[in-house]
Amino acid sequence: MRLGGPAPSGNDRCSPFLAKVFALSNWPSIVSLLRARAGAEPQRTAYSFLSLADARETCLSYGDLDLRARATAARLQREGVGTAPGGAPESTVLLVFPAGFDFLASFFGCLYGGAVAVPVRYPNPKRPLTHLKGVAADSGATLGLTTAELRPVVAEQLPGIRWLVPEEIDPAEAAGWTDPQAAAAHVAYLQYTSGSTAAPKGVVVGHGHIMANSADFSRQFGVGPDSRTLSWLPHYHDLGLVFGCLQPVFVGCAAFLMTPVAFAQRPLSWLEAITRHRITHTGAPNFAYQSCLDIPEAQRAGLDLSSLQVCINGAEPVRADTVEAFTASFAAQGFPAAAMCPGYGLAECTLVATACGPGKLPTIRTVRPDRMADGVFEPVAEGEPGRRLVASGGTDVEATILVVDPLSGEPCAPGRFGEIWIAGPSVAGGYWKRPDLSARKFAGRLAAHGGRPFLRTGDLGAIHHGEVYVLGRMDDLIIIRGANHSAEDLELTVEGCDPALQPGGGAAFTVELQGEARLVIAHEVRRSALRGLDPDRLVKAILRTVSENHDLEVSAVVLLKPRGLPKTHSGKKQRHACRRDLLAGALREVARWVTPKLKDALAPPQPPEPAAATPAAPSSTDSTERQSMTTAAAATADRRVPGKEGFTDKVKDLAGWLRSYGAERLNSRLMDERRSIPPYVVLDLGNRGVLGLQAPVEYGGLGLDNRELAVALQQLAAVDTTIGSFCAVNNALGLRPILRHATAEKKAELLPILAPGRQLASFAMTEADAGSHVRNLSALGRPDGQGGWTLWGTKLWSGSAGWAGVINTFVRTEEGVTGFVLRQGSPGLRVGPEALTMGLRAMVQSEVRLEGVRVGRGDLLGGLGDGMTPAIDTMEFGRFAVAAMSLGVIKRCLQLSARHGGRRVIATGRLLDNPATLMRISDLTAAAAAIEALVSTVADRLDRNLPIPPDLFCACKSAGPEYAWRAADHLMQQMAGRGYIETNIAPQIFRDARVLRIFEGPTEPMNMHIGSRLIHTPEELRRFVADELGEPVLAAEIQVAAARIWERCQQAGAKLGDPSAVKQWAYLQAGEVAVYGLLLAAVRFRGRLLAAAGTPDALLRRAEEWARVRFDRRLAKALSATAAETVLLDSRAVEELVAGYEETIGDVEQTLAGEELSLDPLMRRAAPPPFGPPAVPDAPAAPAAPAPAAAAAGAATAVADGRAQEIAGWLKDWLAGEFQRDAAAIGEDDRFSEFGMDSVTAMMLTGALEQWLGADLNPTLVWDHPTVGGLAAHLATLSGGSGRAPAGDAVRSELSLLAQIDEMSEEELASLVAQYSDAE
Repeated sequence: MRLGGPAPSGNDRCSPFLAKVFALSNWPSIVSLLRARAGAEPQRTAYSFLSLADARETCLSYGDLDLRARATAARLQREGVGTAPGGAPESTVLLVFPAGFDFLASFFGCLYGGAVAVPVRYPNPKRPLTHLKGVAADSGATLGLTTAELRPVVAEQLPGIRWLVPEEIDPAEAAGWTDPQAAAAHVAYLQYTSGSTAAPKGVVVGHGHIMANSADFSRQFGVGPDSRTLSWLPHYHDLGLVFGCLQPVFVGCAAFLMTPVAFAQRPLSWLEAITRHRITHTGAPNFAYQSCLDIPEAQRAGLDLSSLQVCINGAEPVRADTVEAFTASFAAQGFPAAAMCPGYGLAECTLVATACGPGKLPTIRTVRPDRMADGVFEPVAEGEPGRRLVASGGTDVEATILVVDPLSGEPCAPGRFGEIWIAGPSVAGGYWKRPDLSARKFAGRLAAHGGRPFLRTGDLGAIHHGEVYVLGRMDDLIIIRGANHSAEDLELTVEGCDPALQPGGGAAFTVELQGEARLVIAHEVRRSALRGLDPDRLVKAILRTVSENHDLEVSAVVLLKPRGLPKTHSGKKQRHACRRDLLAGALREVARWVTPKLKDALAPPQPPEPAAATPAAPSSTDSTERQSMTTAAAATADRRVPGKEGFTDKVKDLAGWLRSYGAERLNSRLMDERRSIPPYVVLDLGNRGVLGLQAPVEYGGLGLDNRELAVALQQLAAVDTTIGSFCAVNNALGLRPILRHATAEKKAELLPILAPGRQLASFAMTEADAGSHVRNLSALGRPDGQGGWTLWGTKLWSGSAGWAGVINTFVRTEEGVTGFVLRQGSPGLRVGPEALTMGLRAMVQSEVRLEGVRVGRGDLLGGLGDGMTPAIDTMEFGRFAVAAMSLGVIKRCLQLSARHGGRRVIATGRLLDNPATLMRISDLTAAAAAIEALVSTVADRLDRNLPIPPDLFCACKSAGPEYAWRAADHLMQQMAGRGYIETNIAPQIFRDARVLRIFEGPTEPMNMHIGSRLIHTPEELRRFVADELGEPVLAAEIQVAAARIWERCQQAGAKLGDPSAVKQWAYLQAGEVAVYGLLLAAVRFRGRLLAAAGTPDALLRRAEEWARVRFDRRLAKALSATAAETVLLDSRAVEELVAGYEETIGDVEQTLAGEELSLDPLMRRAAPPPFGPPAVPDAPAAPAAPAPAAAAAGAATAVADGRAQEIAGWLKDWLAGEFQRDAAAIGEDDRFSEFGMDSVTAMMLTGALEQWLGADLNPTLVWDHPTVGGLAAHLATLSGGSGRAPAGDAVRSELSLLAQIDEMSEEELASLVAQYSDAE
């Protein structure tokens, strides 16, 4: 190892004498040339491999390369692969490696041994090996070389191939090598090009082709012995192989290599390497230069690109805007304009065909688009608009370059477009084992050229003033980021991803955006699938399928009406016409999804065809239409009084009954002590309709709308918070998802028993690693092979689950998060022990265990894989319900405070007259009025089916419970000693109110969610406050406040250290300020409504003053350093400081046994299975026992949950910025493939994570952990922040398990011992 230096060293330069000798010699093959260099200067560096992590370089000398190549060749020959001296190679060998020296030694080893090398892309072992299997079948290889890590995977999936790894080849084997004496006519390697992935094509490249093209490459680009090349392109790519690996050996220059991952993760690393190693020649596709334009100006300061002589721009269409922008942007860093060298080449020509050589500025011509359609290359007059094309070099090359009319087969006149034909010594020998295809492609004949064979490139181009301009492909090959993809392959993949898509009805093509090709999928929908079509689900399926099977990012998906795809009269797809109609907005569309990056580039779709007027039915699954679930009669039966819209006659009657029932039939303290609600209470509530508050009247419910519901919940919580919570869970979390998202058959089955309270409904979602955040679930739904699923997992703290007859739950299936309705008593559904909660003690909170519960499509909540819709809808509604309950708690506490204060006399007089008491009560009464205005605003919009930003639900959940807790705390404090006496009501209210701050998401995440959206995507909330609530000035104030808080936190971020912590602190502060802003907006909005109705409310005027002051003061606090900030400690200092407390107080953990509650083992029929995380079987029919490692891993994830949430937040922010999405709408269960992420973007994400975490991460990290939550959880549990699993993980997992033995029951311990009984 040695550090790279700023100037060339003597060890990587060829001596002048040897350079002259090598240049004058006529070498028959690259093998003979490499052997000569190794013999003349064995210590001289052949390649230097650059590390991204520490800027160090690892060197491989010519002598070492030659030794390793000979050893590899000898092993191949021993394995029966290769040829005898002078024989033509026939045996193919697969080379499956990432970039590095193992590939180089194996590649040259094949050439040394007389075998045909077949470089193949190094696959992700977690993804299908379709391409590798296709290449293996086409090449006929029976032997392969790969890494030790990949060998088990490829050996399993390609069992007909023997696999070797370089580590197993002893250099001493080189002594047994026999030189096959490779000749120019012998095949050296197969370069697999595009074509169908099911039948890939291998271009036959011989030793003569290598030498001829290398000579042409050297001449055209000025590569010589003193050059210093740098390549990060994949070694299996033709430009990466010929330029990066073969050209340096041919000319004897210094060669530097980087991994493609290095560039993808951090494009700046490419330019830094150029600067550090004084690179003269480098190359990349156009997209790479475009990516460099995003490097911030501040990071360019240390760059020096003045050493560059050639920057090859090829492998995909060269964009004029990119060429000009890169040249201008990096001129300050010394980039020479003449170093930008566009080139044209293809694998069928070995590599280079034409090039704009060094020392010459690229030629850019603007041509008339209308004449291009006629096949004419006609430049426009100066200053006129047109399409700008970049010349790819002249025709003054060793090869013959012609433009031929593809129809007549005759050369085109100058200035006309046609197919580019090439003849010359670099043109390859055809396609491997494809004589017919080779004859069509490689044997074009022109009478004027004496029957000389030409390569028909399939590329459309023109020659103008002796320079070649390449327009694109004549066929429908798709080129993205330098890689070729078959449009037909993409279309076949897409049409197979969902039965709603019409077979043969799709088109894949590209549109250009900012000089880069963007993939578009257009596909017809079956006529039978139009009714009930879920476009969002279908688009997600297409994005995920294309990403996972082709590693491509889709920028637009257009769902077409039946027969909406442009076709010829004979039925052939017209992809070009489809692209044209899309750009013109002329396609017959059902729906479209377009990434924000592409929206402005596409015309809007044509308006829908007029249809007969029919009553519109509200969607039963659309979460943006949060309509009331009432019958029409129930919604309009009662007159509404302004300001008291929820106090209808029906609600007044219900409230009167609840007050009377609470006074006469409830004993809250007794229920609390016994931790149970008496059965008669449940029966009475059901008979009165309280357990079906919003269920239709015809089923036995009350049919309340949301304004009425808010009043009912407020009354219930005031009577008894436990009873209120019990009823809220049953209605909002149990009944509502079924009403809105269950199938019609399931509703008909369940509503008659749920609405009148004959059975209860529960909601089981919380897990050890996922609270109310449904996207982070680990419970699974496995296909059962019969059209259904078996469910596996454990849910915690499910309210009323132990009593419920129906349980709504959510699991992860192959399609994504999916919701199901379960019936109590179903095989595999077990309810675990109750949790001993601090408050709401009469309401059971139980564990729900899913042990292979069988469900079918009739049990679905929402669509398959679309469980997020009912889950988010339910949770947001739950937050609204919690706020309504909080109002009841606040008002009840104020009642008790006023009563106690009016009767309690102290030294200064009545306690109620004391300023401290008055201040607290006055503050809380104003807060109650403001919260009520917010709840009423949300309820009214729910009833009118109007959109509601998620921020409002979060604000309800934040403000209501926080002030309910303050009210309970103030009541207890005011009552002093009496407040601590259990019989005086206050202690139970205090305990019960505490949980409201946690239900449906704790306060802090709610505020952070608001703050994050307000800082990064404020438009929706700003428009809502300005337009819907009529407060444009306040909307601007809230947005500006968030921006100021963000700026202040960024400036003060040094104390927090971690940039992510700075962000979270800013989100929290901005969210808390915004909550008061939303309260103020709601109060003003309600005030105007009542004033317009002639019923002004004095309470609202007080609440407005209160909210205004609260907003201003909370903002002032956020903009100044808090006391906590001034004494802030980092986490390590906290741990050290608190650890020191042990000296003064010890660290006592009680171990004295408590009550024995379990049945004596002698009295049991059989030992029941312990409760805990259930084992998820590999096959649904064979559940396995919980593995110790899995149990330990689950415990580790729980410990790391806070860190996982932090990482998940970072991932959401990164994805939001990269894909221009709303971070708040991204969840832990979202798959990276659903964003259309390709491998380049995945590497960029990995690189950004490495920089943020300061860790070395696996390149396949994103594919190994395909969801946001999964990746965050994985990263959170890594030791020392390293992305590579430590070797001792298994040991640590078992040690963690052993550490829990003292806490295990007898049955659990027996189960553990049984698992190790057969261990060695």
